[in-house]
Amino acid sequence: MAARRGGAWPNSPVTEGADGNLYGLTELNGQSVPRNGGLYQVKPDGTVRTVYSFRRDRREPIAGLTATADGSLYGVTAQGGDNDAGTIFRLSASGGYQTVHSFFCLSSTGCHPRTALVAAPDGSLYGTTTSAVYRVAPDGSVSGILPLTCCAGPSPDTPLAFATDGNLYTMGDDGAFRLTPSGALTLLHAFDPLAQGAGPSSPLLQASDGNFYGTLSRGGPTEGGTVFRLRPDGRLTVLHAFATAPNRNVYPALWLQASDGYLYGTTQGDDGFVDSGSVWRLALLGEFSTVLTLSQQGGDAQHPRGLTETSDGRLVGTSARGGLQANGTLFVLTPAAAASGAR
Repeated sequence: MAARRGGAWPNSPVTEGADGNLYGLTELNGQSVPRNGGLYQVKPDGTVRTVYSFRRDRREPIAGLTATADGSLYGVTAQGGDNDAGTIFRLSASGGYQTVHSFFCLSSTGCHPRTALVAAPDGSLYGTTTSAVYRVAPDGSVSGILPLTCCAGPSPDTPLAFATDGNLYTMGDDGAFRLTPSGALTLLHAFDPLAQGAGPSSPLLQASDGNFYGTLSRGGPTEGGTVFRLRPDGRLTVLHAFATAPNRNVYPALWLQASDGYLYGTTQGDDGFVDSGSVWRLALLGEFSTVLTLSQQGGDAQHPRGLTETSDGRLVGTSARGGLQANGTLFVLTPAAAASGAR
């Protein structure tokens, strides 16, 4: 990904807009300014362009974009805004950029947002800051619904998931939680680090069978993290344990259930020259397979940061590094390639 055409170092999955184009965020903007970041568009023919270059007063876009029913895309910046404490922004269906909210550290919402927003059926949006879970009401008002602490309970770095029962689900180092929209928190399951793993590395995902699936980044039977199934009653089953080597983690992450019924995820790999990551898939009954192994050779994608299924059934991935200019890539898996387990 060229720094002047769409920025560089994509840090999150792309999102399909109402116009059929894909949109995503980078750490480097179209003017090659680090940390400010950029918002890019990918057309169906593969053309990439910068839609918006973030400035010092609204910078460090993180965690990806969320599409809403009116065709808008919402996102957050960790810094910037009126109080230099982060913002919520909106890209309208017509392409106009608007700052929706500037965070203030002494308010109930906390500051410096950490995760992508999740949309609820009533039009509300939910997200996390370093110290709270907050709600964006349909009228645009923002309020905190649950304070977060540093050492227990949900992690501010774990995105929320909205489930069919009308509640939010999330994780922390100590377990998985249910959170009502009014802020009532229930511990569903306490993780056993040795047997099940620890350190959530992606949001919980409710699959078509009604169960939740997730990944933990470390620990477990082979010490490299796990993929698990969590039933609504709190029972947890490890479906796959990732292997690791001394001083090297694979950082598994689960991204989606595709239209073929499989769950798809990635391993991020390490920052050295041994492991550049992979794409894997998992059947709901537990059959695990590696779909794509990434390498350091030939401008390949390295260190994937997300997967998205487009309306035409393709899986589009982002990688933070790799490519001909080592600025990151967008890569595509067709359903046939995924089914064959292409390496």
